[in-house]
Amino acid sequence: VAWSMARDESSIDIWVGSNLGILKGISLESKKCLNYLPGQLTLADMDKSREICVMCWEDGGKDKIYVALRSGLVQCFSCAESRFTAECDCSGGDGAFVGIGKHAGTLITCTEKGCLAFWPQSEDKIGRNVGANVARMRANPESPLQVATGGRENDLKLWDGNNLEEPVFEAKNVRNDFLDLRVPVWVTDLGFVPGTAASQPVIAVGTGHKQLRLYDTRAQKRPVYNKEYGKSAITALSCSGDGRYYFIGTAMGDMARIDLRKGEVVNRYLGFAGAVLSIDTYSDDSRHLVAGCGLDRYLRVFNLDPPTTQHQMYVKLQCNCVLFGKTQESAGSCDAITCEHGSMQDAEGKGHSDGDDDEGDDVWATMEAVGDTESTRQPVKKIAMSEH
Repeated sequence: VAWSMARDESSIDIWVGSNLGILKGISLESKKCLNYLPGQLTLADMDKSREICVMCWEDGGKDKIYVALRSGLVQCFSCAESRFTAECDCSGGDGAFVGIGKHAGTLITCTEKGCLAFWPQSEDKIGRNVGANVARMRANPESPLQVATGGRENDLKLWDGNNLEEPVFEAKNVRNDFLDLRVPVWVTDLGFVPGTAASQPVIAVGTGHKQLRLYDTRAQKRPVYNKEYGKSAITALSCSGDGRYYFIGTAMGDMARIDLRKGEVVNRYLGFAGAVLSIDTYSDDSRHLVAGCGLDRYLRVFNLDPPTTQHQMYVKLQCNCVLFGKTQESAGSCDAITCEHGSMQDAEGKGHSDGDDDEGDDVWATMEAVGDTESTRQPVKKIAMSEH
């Protein structure tokens, strides 16, 4: 199904998926936010049944975006044509989508109930159940048809789309704690570390119990790195393009950059007033950026070196996912939010909401000033207590 959308817009730098199904394209140079809808729908037709759960680029390129909706539909958006060009019904399993990928002509989806499905163009659907309570599925960008899954009491598993009988790798829970009690499993997000072996990759994992873990699938089933961060669940995770750092966001609005080699917090990024739901990174010869969004409806873009805030924009809706576009325009930095340096021990500061809202300033500027008036209230007389 093809839809038309008559728009001739400037290049979009960042794409954001909202909880009402609206795909937002943001230009950092012009500081404009554009709404993209299927041609036959209007803003009044959008509701939470069309919520954008996850989205991805096609085959590692940045020409087409695949968007998975809560209703079970998957839509294809062409950046060159600035319109949705196709959609298909992938509601084979119950529950919302927790992951999507597009590699070598095959669409990959996974729902929270554990229905992992591969949708080849010329063949029937191939799928299997990977366990209940799945929180995240991600495809390996360096190995077609290889995906990783994890969730609540459903530890990390690595799957090969060519053979779904058994997982290629299945993580083993960490050893019991100091009270000899079992440590609960709750994978909330994961990411493939770039530059590692395609068939046996290194995978970074964040959990709902504040743990940061690193799995080397070539070495052992237990994590080779395991530490706690902050005071709340890790809700978003993304690895840098060079494979040295990974970025995490928590349910309390903390966002940090962590060195994979040293296991230390390099920077913390303040400003979030709610849970961070999605993080994405961008790198070129001159700039290294990271973007985060979440419940507070703000998109924030940070520069890594030096650690400053480049952009922040209020997008009016809850942001579920963010993707950097093909081109990035340079622009001046914003000093409304600052970044802090810290270590693993002292990186527990909460984010704060910024007050740099131009719309609010305009409202106050138009209000009439009220002068001081004398109070008509009678002063209260003090009664001395007599001693008896």
